[in-house]
Amino acid sequence: MDSNEHGWWRGKKAALVVAHPGHELRVHHWMETAKPLVLVLTDGSGHLGVGRLDRTAEVLAGAGARPAAART
Repeated sequence: MDSNEHGWWRGKKAALVVAHPGHELRVHHWMETAKPLVLVLTDGSGHLGVGRLDRTAEVLAGAGARPAAART
């Protein structure tokens, strides 16, 4: 089976590690298929001090992916 086919990830475990919020958009279709556990290493606030994790959480939920942990 070709790894690009939709069913290839069914029943398999997957994880995605991205450095900053927004990077997950590059693999959005794959996230919809694989439903990975997602780890985001920073909140993306940079020098402005405004984090972007809320939007990333919305994108993950829409794709059926799961955040690895919530920051408290």
